[in-house]
Amino acid sequence: LIVLGILVFALIICLPSLVYFLTERLWYIDVGYLSVFWQRISVKVVTGLVAALVAFVFVELNMEMVRRYFTRTELNGSSGVNVDRFRGRAMKYVALTVSLFAAIAVGFSASGLWVEIQQFIKGVPFGTVDPIFGRDISFYMFKLPIVDQLYGLVMGLLGMTTVFVVIAYFVGKAITVQKENVDYERPNFSFVKREKDKFNLGGIDKGSLMHISILVALMFVLKGFGYILQMFNLVYSTNGMIFGAGYTDVKALLPGLKVLAAIAVVCAITSVFAGAKKKPVPLIASICVLLVSSLVV
Repeated sequence: LIVLGILVFALIICLPSLVYFLTERLWYIDVGYLSVFWQRISVKVVTGLVAALVAFVFVELNMEMVRRYFTRTELNGSSGVNVDRFRGRAMKYVALTVSLFAAIAVGFSASGLWVEIQQFIKGVPFGTVDPIFGRDISFYMFKLPIVDQLYGLVMGLLGMTTVFVVIAYFVGKAITVQKENVDYERPNFSFVKREKDKFNLGGIDKGSLMHISILVALMFVLKGFGYILQMFNLVYSTNGMIFGAGYTDVKALLPGLKVLAAIAVVCAITSVFAGAKKKPVPLIASICVLLVSSLVV
């Protein structure tokens, strides 16, 4: 009965897509372009499967590193950390679930990029270059759209993986937060003292810090690449009176994006340095610097 219920539920979920598939197939047959229909389907399926496989392998490798931490018997050289409940099948199933979730999400998102992929593969030069970057117009029509979409997918995958990894390390007590009671005096009644809770970073496992630092560094590098993409997208700017890059975009926004891209690279190097030196403060500082810079520049 349980299996039957699952099959019925899956059929209900897939029924709209199946109806759409059959309707589209009939329409393509009617207009004599059935080969185009199957080409579209094949591109979507292959793209989705490849993206899902890449996402699954990437997340699974990161979760495998987390599992290795859970199999240790010591944290920061001290014994007594309870890691037994994280061993065995429980952690394996959690990691597999996370990897499958990421693979399905990325795969479905990537399968919708079949038009951009075909444009990238079959695009031809226009023979005319833009006056700002000196690139052929075909770059903005056929290549930039798919690069923008892939950037969003990879950044989402990296962000999701980083969040999962940090949560897992928190649960496994690789990252600990200590609560302290601090006495303070009220301004108007200096003779009255109260206790106030203060939270500090108690400790972090060195291997876990390096793992997180590398993930954050990759996000910084990718963010720097995103700023470069924003430069190219200035040709689509709607900030001025006319469509396209205006005076403010070229003279102010474009240099600012170059500065942000450089800052992102510096923050990536700082993150790797923080992981290598086993110091979390530079990692946190680099995140704050890029956030503030993106607001100021």
